[in-house]
Amino acid sequence: MKIINKKLFYSSIANLFLILIFSIGFHKELLGLISIPFSILSSTNRKYLKIALVLAFLSSILEFPAIEYPVVLLLSFVVLFNFFVGTLIVSITDLVFLLTFLGYEIVRVPLNSFLLIPLATTSAYIGFLCIRALKGLDYNVITFKVQGLPSGTTWYLTFNNGTYPVSGEYTEIIADKGTWIICPIKVGNQYYVPDRYVGESVGGDIINIKFSKVTSIDPIKYPECIITFVGRNIPTDIVLRVDGKKYSGKEVTIFPSTVSVNWIAEDIVIGDLLFEPKVKSGMASRGQRVEIEFEPRLMRKKSQFDVYNWDPMNWIGENVYGYKISEIIGEGGGSYVLKGEKDNKFYAIKVLKVQPAKSQTVALRDFIDLFKESNSLIELSNHEGLVKLFGIFIDINQIGSIMRGDGETYLRYPPSIVMEFMEGGTVKDLLKFYYTDKKWYDLVRIILLRVSLALSHIHKSGYVHLDIKPQNIFFSEKLPNNISDILSFLSMKPQIVKLGDLGSTTKIGGKIMQITPEYSSPKQIENAILGLGATTDMDIFSFGILAYHLLTGGKVSPTAKLIDEAIELYNNNRLKDSLLKIDEAKKVLENWNIDLPSDVPSPLEEIVKGCIKGKINSMEEVIKKLT
Repeated sequence: MKIINKKLFYSSIANLFLILIFSIGFHKELLGLISIPFSILSSTNRKYLKIALVLAFLSSILEFPAIEYPVVLLLSFVVLFNFFVGTLIVSITDLVFLLTFLGYEIVRVPLNSFLLIPLATTSAYIGFLCIRALKGLDYNVITFKVQGLPSGTTWYLTFNNGTYPVSGEYTEIIADKGTWIICPIKVGNQYYVPDRYVGESVGGDIINIKFSKVTSIDPIKYPECIITFVGRNIPTDIVLRVDGKKYSGKEVTIFPSTVSVNWIAEDIVIGDLLFEPKVKSGMASRGQRVEIEFEPRLMRKKSQFDVYNWDPMNWIGENVYGYKISEIIGEGGGSYVLKGEKDNKFYAIKVLKVQPAKSQTVALRDFIDLFKESNSLIELSNHEGLVKLFGIFIDINQIGSIMRGDGETYLRYPPSIVMEFMEGGTVKDLLKFYYTDKKWYDLVRIILLRVSLALSHIHKSGYVHLDIKPQNIFFSEKLPNNISDILSFLSMKPQIVKLGDLGSTTKIGGKIMQITPEYSSPKQIENAILGLGATTDMDIFSFGILAYHLLTGGKVSPTAKLIDEAIELYNNNRLKDSLLKIDEAKKVLENWNIDLPSDVPSPLEEIVKGCIKGKINSMEEVIKKLT
């Protein structure tokens, strides 16, 4: 039970304390003792007040040794009980009698009648507190009662900016005072309007609201209960859906049946202009005025866009899933990377390319596979060593249109992955500082350690990355301009090194959707062709080639050309020739005498050779060598 009248509660406890002290040898205070539980209950629930009031005053009258005392006391309380001084006088009186009682052994005076006075005083005070409570004073509760609604109807009470759904006929709000709103309610095709819908109240108030049934309602009469949508920078009506229902007009005013609604604004086409809302959707609450600003742009004809010969500059200035594209960061074999802005923050948006060599069915299946893993990949990216993913946008219907050559759809709804923006560039950019000395090797060790920790997390989570390469290792902050400062910077902040591009990641044993010939093992292309699934040793091999690449200033695997040829043969449906080319790559790899600079530290040399030759079986082994 919650105490809602603290003055009554604490006074009742004090009265109980006094009775227990002064009750030695007395019998008249029994009624006062019985009244205490009711006054305590009354401090939590007003329905016990009348009982507590009667018992408190009866106790006070019976406890006084002479009739003159209650008469004087009643007159005093009538004047003082509404003021703090009344409480103070009662407290001082009780204190004096308490000290007198405790000094009884010294004073040695008969106190039988004398000591009844503090009991009577306190009981009378409890009675007057009950009178105050009956008037609504000293409570921090405001009660709302409604009538006229169908049984079980939920109504909403807004009190001091908080809204509370209520299913019963009454509710209580813990507050000293405040402003309240109770809006009309729609039940079926009927509206129920309150006889008053807004007001102010203080603690102890009981607000009675009576609803009446009407067939129609003028929302303008209830400004705190409506939501208004207004279009800005658009010469015609706006069109939007609110909780699935379509509305249109220069200014759309709705009377929601719930406290808040979800809305979606639609694009408006006028001639060759497309008016696109800057904010396409959101949530609005009662009493809110939502201004939707539109941005016009000239619509280009579909013939201007060729999805198979795409110019990524088409995206500059466009909105892709609410991200304003300002720059093309990079382009790889299977994707473009765009720089987008949303809510004054920058993001990297990886847009998957439409591959002309793939059939529509194969491409669609690849996109579907990525979509199925989207939630898992977003969760997987919640690791300090990985570039965080914020969203994967793949609409199967839109993909179908894109694969059929719909450039407008590819412009506005491309299959995309929204990632954390890495303003420091990639490890590939560091190769311009390459020099065979200790500083460079120390720098490489820091980078490899961070990547190995990230890969360990991926593998332990049951996934394989499948695309380890310098272009996919990022720095979240800008780096200094010389090798010494970069080394010092990364030594202090190694956490800015992050492994990115989880778009190719798949579950262990899952389908292989990415092969980069310069860094992929022959096994990776072989398993992709034969449908044998991904394994963690593919990442370990690529990690070894990555280390080799960094330690040699840019050299790649000697099997890169052979794997590239195997992919080409496979794409031309020459499966047998492709597998023969893979066997050739395996032999080259087996006979490869890995050449590293003579001054490379032995732990780094062991990692390169162990990962490439298959002697290292887990990233934990790599981590041990690097730490």
